[in-house]
Amino acid sequence: MKIGARIAKTGITLVLSLYISQALNLQPEIFAAIAATLAIQPSIYRSWQYGVEQIQANIVGATIAIFAATYINNHPIIVAIVIMIVIGINLQLKFERSIPLSIVTVLSIMEGGALDSNFLLFAIDRFLLILIGILSALVVNTFVFPPKYDQRLIKSLKNIEEQMNSMLRIILDENKNERTFKNSLHTIHSELKQLWDLFRFEEEAAKSFVKRKIKLSSSRKLVILKGMLETADTGIQMFQKIEKHEGKINLLPEAIFTQFQQQLMDIANYQDKIYLKFEGKIHSSHHTEDESLLTSQINLYDLLIDHVVNRLELIELLGVVSAINEYRDRLDHLERLIDSYNTHHRKN
Repeated sequence: MKIGARIAKTGITLVLSLYISQALNLQPEIFAAIAATLAIQPSIYRSWQYGVEQIQANIVGATIAIFAATYINNHPIIVAIVIMIVIGINLQLKFERSIPLSIVTVLSIMEGGALDSNFLLFAIDRFLLILIGILSALVVNTFVFPPKYDQRLIKSLKNIEEQMNSMLRIILDENKNERTFKNSLHTIHSELKQLWDLFRFEEEAAKSFVKRKIKLSSSRKLVILKGMLETADTGIQMFQKIEKHEGKINLLPEAIFTQFQQQLMDIANYQDKIYLKFEGKIHSSHHTEDESLLTSQINLYDLLIDHVVNRLELIELLGVVSAINEYRDRLDHLERLIDSYNTHHRKN
């Protein structure tokens, strides 16, 4: 069983909240532990954003619970009505994520009811326990194993690039395993959706108050990561387009089919070169468009127009070439970003 950073942080948060509760002699500590568990978030920015929201939502819940327990009673029906009111107010304030913890706050306070003159102190203790859990989660999420989503993104994007590179070289090979190829394409597509979530976490971290003065180089790096994700998305669309018309491409005259294959090989080499530039293994220079790729694509257009008689088939095949061209354009844009980053920002 693998214990990740988030699981470890949850454990540390629980221990911290329990120790603080015991040190302040607040009982029962279980409420602090529940609050701490619910407050852990996947990014520093979301943790602080969610923490502030939780505090506000729990002030609402605690206030209504104290009023109801003091001036009415803690009958189960009254508790249910209070919870419905708290949920309604939180929804109105757009605190949907904080509803579970605010319900815990209401239950923890109304559990005792207005039993004696010390009820207010009892309610404040319960609210403080919830607050300890929230603040423990904020502190741990900020300073213990702070997430480094950019490193995970780069590693995963490099892996996707390598897979796509191989797929570009075999997609028109009649001996390829169709099922394996489709599964690989589906896996990459699913992984990209997860990577977009990671990118949003990293983007949020960049604008959080913890990193208020983000360096220009870091900002440019985010732009490149976004460009890589967008390029990969465009590549998936290209593969889907080629697959759809693969049968027609395989029936083309040998000269045109060979040109198609060569085009995809050139794209694969170009893509590989771009990622090597990002890794610093190839020096960047003043960016110029890859003329050989453009010339190769123009030749493919000309061959199709000259030799494909069926107009509907020609339109479909030109659509495939357009998809390849769009992917080439994306790669060219990505290379521009990387050249600029390597030239002006990497050393910083």
